[in-house]
Amino acid sequence: MAGGRPRTTSLEPDDMIALGKEMVDWVKKNNPLHLSYWYLRVKKIIFKDWRIYRERPEFTPYYEEALSIVGENYINGTVDKSIAQRFLRIYFKDLKEEEDSTAKYNADLKANEAQQYSQEDIDRAQRILEQVSRNQASARKIASNNVKADDKS
Repeated sequence: MAGGRPRTTSLEPDDMIALGKEMVDWVKKNNPLHLSYWYLRVKKIIFKDWRIYRERPEFTPYYEEALSIVGENYINGTVDKSIAQRFLRIYFKDLKEEEDSTAKYNADLKANEAQQYSQEDIDRAQRILEQVSRNQASARKIASNNVKADDKS
């Protein structure tokens, strides 16, 4: 059985801070369209590890700053609008939260509305719609007969 300290994916806090500063400097110099170029191609950090790095409290402020810098390309016209629209939720977390919150609210509202109607209510509404349909058919038939009667006179 192996002993000692468990393996970890992330670096020591000071190293995470240094990595964050390096990332922000690189982003400012290179103006990338996505951070994956830096973490995957430049630093050789795989996505599984990158997700852990992003959550480290020492690294998060630098990650968010870098996202903000990259995100500017998506609102200032550097990136084509059709492409930019797809990435706005990535670079603007508050937008993502707002959209998710609105979607959840609408889904909950729809679910609550559906639960408020009993089968009896649904059947009653169906009978009303069928009656309206029959009335419309009768009205069309009467109008058609009146037109034929007028044509004969």
